Amino acid sequence: MQFFARNSDRRPAQCVLVGFLSALAVFAGTVLPAGAAKLHPLAISAGGGHTCALTGTGAVECWGSNFYGQLGAGAIGDQHTPVAVPGLTGVLAISAGGEHTCIVNKDHGVMCWGDNSSGQLGDNNAEAKAYFPVAVSGLASGVAAVAAGGSHTCALTQTGAVKCWGSNASGQLGNGDGTGAQHPVPVDVRGLSSGVSGIGSGQAGSCALTVGETVKCWGWNGSGQLGNGVKGGQSPTPVHVKAAGGAIGLAVGSDHNCALTEGGGTVKCWGENVVGELGDGNTNPQATAVRVHGFHNPVAAISAGSSHSCAIIQGGEARCWGNNVYGMIGNGTHNVATSAVRVKKLGTATFITAGSAHSCALLANGHAKCWGSDEFGQLGNGFTNDSSTPVNVTGF
Repeated sequence: MQFFARNSDRRPAQCVLVGFLSALAVFAGTVLPAGAAKLHPLAISAGGGHTCALTGTGAVECWGSNFYGQLGAGAIGDQHTPVAVPGLTGVLAISAGGEHTCIVNKDHGVMCWGDNSSGQLGDNNAEAKAYFPVAVSGLASGVAAVAAGGSHTCALTQTGAVKCWGSNASGQLGNGDGTGAQHPVPVDVRGLSSGVSGIGSGQAGSCALTVGETVKCWGWNGSGQLGNGVKGGQSPTPVHVKAAGGAIGLAVGSDHNCALTEGGGTVKCWGENVVGELGDGNTNPQATAVRVHGFHNPVAAISAGSSHSCAIIQGGEARCWGNNVYGMIGNGTHNVATSAVRVKKLGTATFITAGSAHSCALLANGHAKCWGSDEFGQLGNGFTNDSSTPVNVTGF
């Protein structure tokens, strides 16, 4: 669900450059343009059953499922159109996780809201949920990016360190043991010795892009999603992803992950592949990175969801692949796609995000569109009808 992008000063790159962090965890440190319109979103992040957007004024609006308060607007129930998260201004980054949401605020601190049953809000509090943003303990400043996963969260500091918190049942905190944490704990630096330029968090694992353009992952490895050539088990410390050298962007899904490589803007994925989520033309899981098929131009950005992924190629065309049971591939069908296919009726995309069973994009004309599952109103068009082609998000 979460994805990330990198640039030379360790902040996620803007979406039309090399990639982005979704679910996910995007635009950390971005300077908001003078006079930016409130209703023209700068970033969008699709989570489990909800979606959130960062507006041109640095405010946050969310829609969809709200059982755990993941919309950040109080105990108001599911919302089928965007609602504002009160009290937030100057927000720099946003990431929607499984059932919680996190931001990087104007002070480069982290705040989260929603489900806290595993401590994924990081506020050192045993409360099961938070309907409004709470401050993450010990991260009031110095943060470059945040990535909200299934039941854990990770943050990248401005000095290139990584800290995680929440569930650690599969080693997804990367600190060398299986003990969960209600506050940030450092990821084992031995596996990240070259420094980190970006991060992403999935269902039960996380990955980092190093300054040396290599990818390291930790956590659950049942389908080879750590990419180290092994299937099964888990790793509580970062391990090297094979065949993903020269990476400049990273997308972390539930049980598969992808990297955008520098040479020609190609995409490589690894992990689960039962519904074509690796995009390599078949349905065999892979414990090392394999190339995604179906691109006629270099890829500019990527995002990984639960069992599907999406990309933007140079020129603004969006393409997705993998599971399509709810139409989240956006090609007007419900057929699995084992290679990348064009999203129909979208327009020129500048930003894309893949969630659990839906996808969203920002367009060059300032609009936002979503497609796929709409069970909780996560498409944001005022209804709860699934759509296999993009629909307009109300208000954007």
